[in-house]
Amino acid sequence: MPDLLLKFSIHLEQTYHAGGWTEHGPLFHRWLPDGERDAIEVSTCENDVRLRVWFERRGYVDRGFITYDRGRREVDTAIMARQGKLDAGPLLGSLLVRSLPEREVEALRKGKPYVALGKKVARLLVPPIRRFVKVLRTNYGQYWIREVKKWDSRSESLGSYCSYLGLAWSLDDGKTWSPFRPNILRASITAGGVDFSQYLTQLDWKQISDISRKGDEPLLPAVLLAKTNELLREGNLRYALVEGVSALELALHHFIEQNLRADKKLSSSMSTFWQLPLRTQVVAVAASVVAISREDLKNTLAAIESRNAAVHEGRAPSGNTKLELLGLMRTVATLLGAASFKFPDFYPSGNLLYPP
Repeated sequence: MPDLLLKFSIHLEQTYHAGGWTEHGPLFHRWLPDGERDAIEVSTCENDVRLRVWFERRGYVDRGFITYDRGRREVDTAIMARQGKLDAGPLLGSLLVRSLPEREVEALRKGKPYVALGKKVARLLVPPIRRFVKVLRTNYGQYWIREVKKWDSRSESLGSYCSYLGLAWSLDDGKTWSPFRPNILRASITAGGVDFSQYLTQLDWKQISDISRKGDEPLLPAVLLAKTNELLREGNLRYALVEGVSALELALHHFIEQNLRADKKLSSSMSTFWQLPLRTQVVAVAASVVAISREDLKNTLAAIESRNAAVHEGRAPSGNTKLELLGLMRTVATLLGAASFKFPDFYPSGNLLYPP
């Protein structure tokens, strides 16, 4: 039974970058890994499997600095040893699976579907790779590189996911390579589901004009609310819950203060109210004063519970977390009296023509 060697190339740049430029991978200081020479062994907890990852020195010298370019290998090591930051590009690596059964070898060679093998490779490869990238993002602060996504069979086929990983296979120790595509490439694109009306409109421009003339700064809960939307759209649900619930707590205080108009005597009578659980505070305010839909209120309370479970129990966000966050965000916007507050999603491709 021959050994199966797989190689992969995973792009780590974000879909967009707030500063208007893109870093293609982690940033190094005065050094770059030299491909497989500096490869790191990553544990898969399997005896017959070997997983290695690395970055390559790619780029060229421009005006005395090394500029990243995946298609060029002209890194001057003398300049590299002096340069403040160096872009490492995509994550590369190999997965060696020893003694592949003959039936799976035959499927590979004849181009037949090999879904079971594809699922096995994804199980062996993806969790340790996700951990590796998480260490870079967390321990070493490389927050601009994106997390490696999990496979979701509802949105794409296994073949499409393996294409995202840049997987290729070899049964002759890397002499020849073929794309590793366990089945057809299929992905669902839901451009029609994007709410384009959340982008700026002519009316928004007029409201921005009014805000600008007044010289108003956004309130802190509004800043946290915007950050919640950013984290939600990036898929960082755990941190979105933390920011969102913090925004909710501050928005409640702002709402009460605005309605009491800084009356110290009335404010002092609220001391007992602030000792109540946050869920109770939200229900009391929403049910008696604020025009918050019952559905948004339920999702807001669920988001509070999800946040507590994530922070205190380490529980992962559920499939309902996005809906909970959207309900919470609308609740916070209403508490702030910000009718013009919007929650757009950055959609890099696709568009829509509306009827006249």
